[in-house]
Amino acid sequence: MNRALIRLAARLLPAARRARYTEEWLADLAGATTLGLSPAGVTLGAWCAAARLAWASPGRKAVMIPVGPLAAAVKLTGASRRRAAALSAMSLLTLLAGVGVLLIR
Repeated sequence: MNRALIRLAARLLPAARRARYTEEWLADLAGATTLGLSPAGVTLGAWCAAARLAWASPGRKAVMIPVGPLAAAVKLTGASRRRAAALSAMSLLTLLAGVGVLLIR
């Protein structure tokens, strides 16, 4: 079923890119269990990547958008690395505190 879902995700991509990503994602799926990864997680990752790659306009270079506290901090603070690092550290501490509260309950 995961193989079929990955093939379906690849159909979202432009025809010129389908074969490359289909082969890559199916290889990732095949190696997932040996690395202790969930095949469903690999499939979900392929769908997320396909959606982002399909969204990219033909004139732009298709790159993965960085996500997480550091990426958000850099975007919010501009080019200041110190501010970005400080905001990222605060975000991480807040996240860890929230996880701690959930675990204590």
